[in-house]
Amino acid sequence: VLLVNAHTIARAVDVGAGKGYLSHCLGVSGLRVTAVDSNSHNTLSSLQRSREMSKDKSASFEAITAYISSDDADSFREVIRSCSKFEPEQDADKRCMLVGLHACGNLSSNSLRLFAKLQEIRLVCLVGCCYHKLSRGCDDGDSCGGGSEGGENGFPMSKHLRSSRIRVEESSLILANYNAGDRVSAGEADEEADGCYRSSFFRAAFQLLWRDRLLPFAPEELRSKNPALGRTASKYPNFLLWVRASMAKLGVPSSCISDDEILQLHDQLLPQLDLLRRFSALRSCVSRILESILLLDRLCFLHE
Repeated sequence: VLLVNAHTIARAVDVGAGKGYLSHCLGVSGLRVTAVDSNSHNTLSSLQRSREMSKDKSASFEAITAYISSDDADSFREVIRSCSKFEPEQDADKRCMLVGLHACGNLSSNSLRLFAKLQEIRLVCLVGCCYHKLSRGCDDGDSCGGGSEGGENGFPMSKHLRSSRIRVEESSLILANYNAGDRVSAGEADEEADGCYRSSFFRAAFQLLWRDRLLPFAPEELRSKNPALGRTASKYPNFLLWVRASMAKLGVPSSCISDDEILQLHDQLLPQLDLLRRFSALRSCVSRILESILLLDRLCFLHE
C-alpha cells in the first residue's frame, strides 16, 4: 500500500487472475483492477463474483480474456488503457502495477518483460510457480522445450546467465517447485500425523504395489504409464482405504489382492519411512537452490 501511494498508482492489472480472488481484494482496497486471464470460463466466474459485490466496489473492477505475451507490448498497453467501466483522463491515472498470485510458467517471465518495456507499469509483484512449464533456452539459442506458445524463453532471461551457460533441465525445474515443509517432520512419534507418511510414503508404497501386483490387472491403456492419483491421500483415514480408492479410480478390480496382502506390504516398507524423511529433507534443500537460480536470473534481467 505504501508503494502504491508513493508511485501514485491508480490501477492494478492482475495477470493470470483465475476467478479473480486477488483482483477483488485489491478492488476493495480502493484500486481500479483489470483481471486478465486466458480462460474465458475464469473470466465469467470473476465477473459473476463482481456482480455479487456492492455496486460501488464492482465499479472498480473489469475482467477480460486475453493471452499475455511479451512479443506484443502494444496490445498489452491497450489492455491497460481500454477498460470500458473506467476511462483514465489524466496521465497519472495510467500508472499501474502488474500483479500475479499464480504466475504460472512463462507468464511470470513475460510479465517481467512487459514491466521492462512499458512505462505505464510502475510496480510489479509476482508469485511465480509451475517452473517446469518455463520454456528453456539451449546453448545454441533455440528452445529446449516446455513453456507456452510464442514469446521469448522463460529461462534464462538475463544475459548474465546466458553467458554463464547454466542449464536447468525439466526434472530440476520440477524440483524447484518442491515444498517439503508439510512432508518432513523432526521425529514425530505418530507416523499417522506425519505429512511425509501420507504423501511420499503412500505414493512410494503404491508404486511398488502397482509394479509387482496390480499392473497385470490394470486397463491396457494404463499398463505402460505410472499411475496418476492426484493429492488424495489426506482424504482417507489409512493406507488400506486409500489403496482401495486408488485401485477403483484406476479401474483395477479389488479381487486381485486381499486386504491382508496390502497391509503386509505396508508393514514391510514402514521401517524405511525414516529414510524417506531424510530424502525429502535433502530434496527441500536442493529445491531452494534451484528456485534461487531462477529468481536471481530474473533479478539480473531487471538490473540489465
